[in-house]
Amino acid sequence: MRNRPTRDRGVTEVLGFILLFSVVLLSIVAVSILGTNALHDGRDTVVTDNVQGGFIGMANTADDIYQDNAPHRSVTLQMGRGQMGLGDPVHFNVTIDGTHVANTTSRPIVFTLGDSKLVYEGTAVFREERQGIANIREPDFRLDDQRVIIPAVELTPRSNRSIGGRTTVDMVQRSSSVNWTEGDDIDVELEIDTATENRAEAWQRTLEDMRSSWDSCSPSGTVVTCSYDTDSDARVLVHNVTINYDLVT
Repeated sequence: MRNRPTRDRGVTEVLGFILLFSVVLLSIVAVSILGTNALHDGRDTVVTDNVQGGFIGMANTADDIYQDNAPHRSVTLQMGRGQMGLGDPVHFNVTIDGTHVANTTSRPIVFTLGDSKLVYEGTAVFREERQGIANIREPDFRLDDQRVIIPAVELTPRSNRSIGGRTTVDMVQRSSSVNWTEGDDIDVELEIDTATENRAEAWQRTLEDMRSSWDSCSPSGTVVTCSYDTDSDARVLVHNVTINYDLVT
């Protein structure tokens, strides 16, 4: 009977040691996992920031095709752990005085890494995160009262694939035409049918930032429609361009 407390105390000390060791081990594992995730998140943010700069450069490079009539351009980006591929179709319509002068269907170029996404469509670049979506490059539109320039760029992929690592976007101009309209009080209407409601709202905000005095500009589901009338002696140019592109390693 006298030895029982000693034995109990010994068992208690062993159990205490096991419990303490388990807590320490679990803490090390948790810190290791959290630290690894934080490291990956930090690296992914840096990669996405770098690719964002590359997307802006890619959009500027595409400008050479429809502004300077360059037949071919390419740009190379480093994807890290991300993937570049094709987005869902986006429909872009331009109506001038009730006449459809542009009606295109594009496959946007999309970069995805974790919860981050970069999208190049309609000459604009958007960045999507868990907390929302923002325009990081405005479209190449001029939406003044007397001068209107709208490039209706149709992006057509030569292949349907998603690739990572060091990726080159190869772009070739396939067709180009210009529609000119001159006159007074010309009715200009843009209709963009995007892949998501969030992106439609982002397009609305972007267009309203570019021009504050729309007659109407509102999203409905995945479609945003904006319109206004020009002043007198106005000129409206709509540039229809088809660019074929391919993603190669």
